[in-house]
Amino acid sequence: MSAFAAVLDPEGSGGLVPGASADPDRAVRLAAADYLRHGITTAQEGAADPASVAGLARAAEAGTIPLDVVVYPVVQWGAAAFTEHPELTGDFRGRLRLGGYKSTSGGGCAWAATS
Repeated sequence: MSAFAAVLDPEGSGGLVPGASADPDRAVRLAAADYLRHGITTAQEGAADPASVAGLARAAEAGTIPLDVVVYPVVQWGAAAFTEHPELTGDFRGRLRLGGYKSTSGGGCAWAATS
């Protein structure tokens, strides 16, 4: 989860990001707390992979996301995200929704709304 990269967790597993958490639920809690501490009430997860979408969907279902999150799956996986999580289209559900697709071209980023 790129927007929720758990660099906020110095006791984490390390992995590819120094200090990152191996626990995605904890990563969401820590990142959300940091966003809220700075007055940010809506976050986006841009360029989400299937594991990120699934993890955030589980957190939304559990009611553990304390701020609104809009997810933009990478276009290669976007159709699957919308098929696997139709409850996340349209309005927020559990403070989470799918916002469209994320596409990169020539090093830049672009997004496309689905509605």
